[in-house]
This record gives sequence, C-alpha cells and structure tokens, in this order.
Amino acid sequence: MSSQSDANAGAAGANVIEAQDLVVTYGEQVALKGVSLVAGQGQVLGLLGPNGAGKSTFVRACLGLIRPASGTMRVLGLDPVTQGERVRRQVGFILEHPGLYEALSCRANLEFYGRIYGLGPVRLAARIDELLEKFDLAGRAGDPAGALSKGLKQRLVLARALLHEPRLILLDEPTSALDPAAAREVRQVVAGVVRERSCTVLLTTHNMVEAERLCDAVAIIRRGEVVRRLDSRQLAGMAGLRVRCRGVGAARAEEIARLAAATDFTQQEDVTEFVFDPALEADAVRQAVAEAGGQVLEVVRSGEGLEAAYLSLTGGGGK
Repeated sequence: MSSQSDANAGAAGANVIEAQDLVVTYGEQVALKGVSLVAGQGQVLGLLGPNGAGKSTFVRACLGLIRPASGTMRVLGLDPVTQGERVRRQVGFILEHPGLYEALSCRANLEFYGRIYGLGPVRLAARIDELLEKFDLAGRAGDPAGALSKGLKQRLVLARALLHEPRLILLDEPTSALDPAAAREVRQVVAGVVRERSCTVLLTTHNMVEAERLCDAVAIIRRGEVVRRLDSRQLAGMAGLRVRCRGVGAARAEEIARLAAATDFTQQEDVTEFVFDPALEADAVRQAVAEAGGQVLEVVRSGEGLEAAYLSLTGGGGK
C-alpha cells in the first residue's frame, strides 16, 4: 500500500487536493459545474451548501467513485479516475453511511479494515490498541458495533479512518446525526488530529459553528457551483456573538451552555468562550450567562457572520 511510488506521487504536488473546472453529471442532471478548489497540506477546507448542492459528489470525485464529464482532479498527486484504488488506500474517509459491520466487535471492525488497507499484523494490532485508547473505546473493544450509541459509533468510524495514518481525511457531514455533546467531541477529535499530524481535511457540513471552529478556509457551493470562497483571515473576521467568562470548569461550562442556549463553547486555561446565535441581543445573552453562573469578561459581536453569508448566497438554504 505505502509503496515508494505512492509516496513520490503524493509529494509531487504542492496541493493535496486540486480540482480544476470539474464537471460531473448524472444523466442530464449537472451535479458540479466547473468547480475549482485546492487544499494544501495541513489545511482544513470546508465545503458548505444545502442538500443537493454537490458537496457529496465532490467527495466521491476525490475518491474516484465517479468519473467527471470534464475538468481535472488530483488527490495526493494522483488521478482518482485512473488511480482510484491507490487514492482510496491512502485516504481516510467518512461517507454518509458509516459502513460498520454491526455484528462484529469494535476491534474486529478495525482488524477487518486494517487488513484492507494492507497493514501488517504487528502494526495493525498496535494501531488498534492506540486508537481504541485515544477514542475512549478500549473498554468497549469487545462489544458489537451495533450496541454503541451514535456518538461512539462515530468515534469508531473516525478510528477506522485513521488506522493507516493518512495524509488526507474526507469527512462528509460527520456530525449530522449526533447530539450537540457528541458533535463537539467529534470536532475536538478532528482538531486534535490536524494539530498532531498536520493532516489535510476536506469537511462537508451544514453546521456553521463547526465550519468556523475547524476550517482554515471554506467554499460555499450552490447548485453545483462555488459561489464564494473565504480564507482564514476572512473567517476570523466573521461574525458571531461570543461571551468570554472566567473561572468556569468543564462540567459547569456544559451546564451554562445548556441553560443559556449556547451553540458551542471552547476553553483555554481559565477562560471559557461561549458562542451564540448572532441574531440574539447582546445584553440578553450577557444576562443569561451571568444568571447561569458565568463570570462575564466581555461580549463581542463582529462581522456579518458565516451563517448570514451562507444564507444570503444559498437563498436561505434551498437547492
């Protein structure tokens, strides 16, 4: 799997993903209309758009699962159309359906996919132990995958995607079926993988907080066309209503987020930042956090907001 020719191919280009004027059709329906996108090493690229916009089609094109009508695509320096198997053996991915064998244990699922990826028995056993521990699944290693909660299943799917230590991970709506707490856990795991291993990630999502938290750049897609691109500088200036507090522990932060209806929160040392719907009134949010027990340091509102830009460009979320 990890042949020298594969490694050389992956190193040949500056970009891990590079699509140029990509057109994909399903019969008479045009799913992608001249899409051009790039993602560099260690970058998290978000692809945002309503259902039917073409996000999943782009992911499948990256994997060589569909053949474009025209345009070019390179993934890790390879052509997914003619070298699809080599691409898929070097990429970690989560598609719409998890693809777990629910009657098999967590460990057996990872063993099965690890053999597909071509990992030797010694390395595979070590990676499985490492990832089960990393994702807090060691105590459930012998349990059938079907017995896991949705959040734990998604952890197992992420572990599977990382088994072969890929340079590129494709995540197609990875938190769409999860509750807020489980979704936050998945985001934290993805952020940690990017930070630790400098992986490139292509993330499709409807979740604006998720995009703001994880992405270095985003492309908003509508009806198969990229209608806006935002880089890290532009995203940093994007909006939100953010409340910064001091002296709030992790358990208390969860409770405050629930009581004050925060959409997300992050913690760094002694400061917790809560994120709220930008449509809310700042004074009302400040009061809600204070009443829930937070020592408010500041309330900041900035920019138009990624959500506002998304809704404007996609016509309110319709196809």
